[in-house]
Amino acid sequence: MVPEEEITIKINNKNWKIKIVKSTELSPNTCGECDDPKYAKPEIWVKRSLKPIDLMDTVIHEVLHAIRPELSEEAVLETGTTIAKALWKLNYRKMPRNPE
Repeated sequence: MVPEEEITIKINNKNWKIKIVKSTELSPNTCGECDDPKYAKPEIWVKRSLKPIDLMDTVIHEVLHAIRPELSEEAVLETGTTIAKALWKLNYRKMPRNPE
């Protein structure tokens, strides 16, 4: 996968890459994917084509999987969506990145 945007973040004392990728990089019915936390170099992938609120929701959702892999999909879905809605109502938005 060739990411359009990529960051590295420490989750549970391990460096994770979060990659925002083209829609064609993930299956059609998938908004995001999260590696198994046991991987040596785990990654999270999220579709760039999502609406901004859905992009936020999906990033939160996949990060929750990375932080707490023992949680059920239902718990991750409810928690992630609730956090995303709260942040959205507080006007948190993705800002354009400065070229480095």
